[in-house]
Amino acid sequence: MNELLQWFWQHPLVELMGWAVVHFLWQGLVVAGPFAISLWVLKRHEAAARYFTACGGLVVLGIC
Repeated sequence: MNELLQWFWQHPLVELMGWAVVHFLWQGLVVAGPFAISLWVLKRHEAAARYFTACGGLVVLGIC
């Protein structure tokens, strides 16, 4: 079991996936700031505007 875990952690794909998660997290934080401000501005608008803004944030994260 120990050898299997050692092989798993040393596999290059695991490192690449780890870096992908790290980049997704910091990019998510960068998108979350303007998203939170836009939701605050749109709090009195209709729900469709807030929904469209949320979908736009997800699209931006998908593109990054």
